[in-house]
Amino acid sequence: MSSPEEIERWLRGLPFEREWTLKAVLASGPGGQNVNKVNTAVELYFDLRGTGLLEDWQKARALESLANRVNQEGILRVASSEHRSQGKNREECIEKFFLLLAKGIYRPAKRKRVRVPQAVKMKRLQHKRHRSEIKGSRRKPGASDS
Repeated sequence: MSSPEEIERWLRGLPFEREWTLKAVLASGPGGQNVNKVNTAVELYFDLRGTGLLEDWQKARALESLANRVNQEGILRVASSEHRSQGKNREECIEKFFLLLAKGIYRPAKRKRVRVPQAVKMKRLQHKRHRSEIKGSRRKPGASDS
């Protein structure tokens, strides 16, 4: 799995529905009077430490990279209250969950250090010398560098 998108596709194939908890709560924001009466915001809780769906290294990586969203017990909390309907907020919450988890598990490939070729170094220095000559020719004759 080389990209967060591939990891996300793989995660969607796992049965997370059995392990997460969705909770509807009162929301602020759009909804008019409805916002005070109906639980339209949705919160998703997922036990990262206790899940059996992820390998140990994946759990550790996710816990480390999502530390600001995970509480002391290892519960990941994702919330959504952007829409007026609970159904759309539920869908968005699930989308956010998969996206966050995929980015949390993703491990970027390490950069391979490559030696700069001699020809590239020479070209750079030659360009630098040329620039120096151009700028030097703009000086008044007899001006010192002091």
